Amino acid sequence: MKIISFDELFPDYADIKNNIDHNKEEGSLTVKASEVYKFLRVETSFDQWFKLCSEDMGLTEGKDYIKTKNADQQVDYLISYDLSKQFCMISDGNVAHQIRKYFIKSANLYGEFMNAKSMEEVIRLYTEYIEYRRKATARINAGLDIE
Repeated sequence: MKIISFDELFPDYADIKNNIDHNKEEGSLTVKASEVYKFLRVETSFDQWFKLCSEDMGLTEGKDYIKTKNADQQVDYLISYDLSKQFCMISDGNVAHQIRKYFIKSANLYGEFMNAKSMEEVIRLYTEYIEYRRKATARINAGLDIE
């Protein structure tokens, strides 16, 4: 079973891969919940994990997600890109913990970037973010902790 990579699940908007579709009408990214589940390496069953996450967040079928079946007639759910981030934020496990650390650090770097006083500082912070993303995604994809 291939586990989707961090870059496939959370593209930097420049590289949309095969398990992520662009919904032209909505203007948003759509992610298969099963891909998020595999990426997180969750220990409970997919059905149980999705049910717990959707109940915790008060999600509604048809509004927040679309129930589908794959070629093997197994149930899956289409969720928004933002909802996939929320699933990562509330899920248990080491990968989810590393994702939370990544989002927090990225938000902090973005805040610094937006408050930069000079072009030199903008370039330094942007370079720092790119390097952080490269290192963090490589470590997350390898199942290692990030700093």
